[in-house]
Amino acid sequence: AQFWGFAGIHALGRTPHAPRRHPWEPPVALTMSSALDSEAPGLGYASMLLQAQLGFGGVMGAVSMAARTSPSFQKALEGASWEPSLRAAAAAVEPVPAMAAFALVQAYGAAPDALTRLGLLVSTAAVVAGMALALVGGVVEDGSKGAAAVAKLGRAAGAVRAYGRALLVFGALPTGAQLLCASVLLRVVLVVGAARDVMSAVSLANDKAAQLVRELDDILSVAPVLAGVALLEHITWGASGMVWALAQPSVFLLLEALLTCGAGGSGPVGAALRAAMAVAGLRALAGAIHVEGSSARLAVQWGEPLIAAASLLAVLLIGVEIARGSAGKDASADGAEDAPKTVSAMELAHAIVLPAGGLLLAMITAHTTTPEASIFELPFKFGFAFAAGAVWIQVALLVGHSMMGGKEADVPVDAIGTVSPKTKQHSAKRSMESIQTGVLILLQGGLLLGCLGLGFLSLVAAGAGTVGAMYALATAEGRERAHKIATEVGAGIGSCVGDMMEKRRLAAEAEAARRAAAIAEALEHAEKKKSKVAGIEKASAPQTAAGAGAAGAPKGGKKEGGKKKGK
Repeated sequence: AQFWGFAGIHALGRTPHAPRRHPWEPPVALTMSSALDSEAPGLGYASMLLQAQLGFGGVMGAVSMAARTSPSFQKALEGASWEPSLRAAAAAVEPVPAMAAFALVQAYGAAPDALTRLGLLVSTAAVVAGMALALVGGVVEDGSKGAAAVAKLGRAAGAVRAYGRALLVFGALPTGAQLLCASVLLRVVLVVGAARDVMSAVSLANDKAAQLVRELDDILSVAPVLAGVALLEHITWGASGMVWALAQPSVFLLLEALLTCGAGGSGPVGAALRAAMAVAGLRALAGAIHVEGSSARLAVQWGEPLIAAASLLAVLLIGVEIARGSAGKDASADGAEDAPKTVSAMELAHAIVLPAGGLLLAMITAHTTTPEASIFELPFKFGFAFAAGAVWIQVALLVGHSMMGGKEADVPVDAIGTVSPKTKQHSAKRSMESIQTGVLILLQGGLLLGCLGLGFLSLVAAGAGTVGAMYALATAEGRERAHKIATEVGAGIGSCVGDMMEKRRLAAEAEAARRAAAIAEALEHAEKKKSKVAGIEKASAPQTAAGAGAAGAPKGGKKEGGKKKGK
């Protein structure tokens, strides 16, 4: 009942032309009927889905970073079965990008219909419930009745999610070539996902079917990014005619899925897909950022900054996907069985940008739900843009490491994917640490601000409800470990604040010592210069007196002196 009532929070007033609502303002009602009565419920469900995925990813990134940097925190996590539950929660939120992209496409180009509303409601509730149940399953005692009940509820949530996806397939079609092609592609993705959920719920053991679903999942993984690019084109250029559908990358991706299943983008279809992706990405970027140049000046203009940032992120995602497809083609052409199996820099770049598809959709959602923002709301509106900047920096560092001759088989990265090369130079080491800290602040802080901007109440309610359920169902040992982890987190935050204050104090003392040394050196130099001038004056005084005496002596003296010299 909590999830069904909770699903209608964001659907109130979330249409592309609806009046703004303050991100901290509570909704009018918390009933399911309010979600079904909204004109464009897709925006509300997209916000909730993206909050679940990006919020979960941000928390996991923070936990991984803390586990790597704090031995005491890592020791507190030892002995807990949290890794399987985290993997299950990640699997539960895996379909979020495709579902959020479908919701945004329907909100922008399709008329609201009952099947779309009901499908979004059921699938969103199932995703949130599945993630919460996966996390709760990690704290329930293994082999107990509670663990069995949580497992059954998890399978039921998967079946309900498959039912919601099936309903979305029969929703109304949008208008415009870009959105229509993207919608058809997303419906195929939803069908494949629903088949996977059904196979998991009924424990269907069919190796060929499972292999086919995995291959289709791998090929269609870029579908949410292509849908985001189609939305950007629709926002910047408007709806296109059906002639433009022949150049849409969604069409070529469908052809690749149908004709070359598992070929990894090889063949003419893969080449045409990469070309269409490049054209679509550049067209979206050209619609958001205008460059005017002449012999006298170069001007760069953009409309909405968030759409411009989303277009830049889309270009990055498409560029990495194109480069990965080309590299995969070259590798498959070689066909060397004895080649060493190493992780290439391009695969690492793909792993870094893989979660950024949801970030792209979140930026489009934030642009739609907050067309106008006050000064107070700007950090929440552009939080995802900060996170996108962090992704750009991560990819740039990886490319720079590869261009400087770094070994692809041993690329050192931290817990969030930032390259951290080992160097013996103190200045270079400090610079890299500063860059890593900046990337961490931009990524984690941007995700937090952006998720709060999408809806404060839904984020707090979902987080508090999940944490409360985990604590209530946990065993005594689990609660004790939770207390220890909370203590370590508090101590870590205090230690970080203390370290920052200590570093600032030491830096201030070092700066003061440097200034004092510079002043002392300047005074010493001035004193030496003054002493040198005084010594020169003392040395020149007797010579001046001797010269004056010689000038005043009689001429006969010289003769006498000459005679003496002759003698």
